[in-house]
Amino acid sequence: MADLSTPVTDLEVSVRTSEALGKAGVRTLGELVGLTREALVMRISGDTPSLKDIMRLKVSINELEQLLAGMGLAFAEHSDPDEAPESVKDIDIPNMLDEEEFD
Repeated sequence: MADLSTPVTDLEVSVRTSEALGKAGVRTLGELVGLTREALVMRISGDTPSLKDIMRLKVSINELEQLLAGMGLAFAEHSDPDEAPESVKDIDIPNMLDEEEFD
């Protein structure tokens, strides 16, 4: 099992993904797996991510999902929609991240 106290700076990821993690303030592997994909997007892009922000981050999110899967880990699966800022409640980030046409 992976050590959740591992700094994300020790992960072998692209520069883009490393910068995104820094911008999100994620310091450890444990912090990363405690987030949903959507929460990570919002931490990086702010409370009102644009479609462009989401699509740009999709590559990094996919890279992180593959890395975590290789470690037997995954992003958190549940987030409380009532905790989301009002400005993003109507944005369907999970489906946007899953859209294959933007790959």
